[in-house]
Amino acid sequence: MPHLDGPYAVEVGSAHACALTQAGVKCWGQYNGGDTFGTIDADQVTPILENAKEITGDFRDASCAIVEQRVRCWGFVGNPNRMEKVDEVHRLNNGPQLVNPRNLVVGRDFVCALDDIGVHCWGGQ
Repeated sequence: MPHLDGPYAVEVGSAHACALTQAGVKCWGQYNGGDTFGTIDADQVTPILENAKEITGDFRDASCAIVEQRVRCWGFVGNPNRMEKVDEVHRLNNGPQLVNPRNLVVGRDFVCALDDIGVHCWGGQ
């Protein structure tokens, strides 16, 4: 486990963990990209995120954080023989602009967030 500077939130997946710290998001361990991508070190998948407010993940290999008024996700979704890499243009990162977001949940291939307007969900196939 790496040194963490002032951690205040944590999430864990199947073989990785991520923490919100004063310096931003820090992940360690490995994300499993299945047959398509193989196993990738968490620090190679995790984007540089500053000012993240909350972090969460699914039970396997996707992580998401609230950054300003949007949700930013990374990692992998799908089933082991057909995984998709969650990059900046992936459907999990195409959610709405949020108003004062304060809660975030990640499912198998979808995200839901709570803000001042209500609950918003997106992703899925």
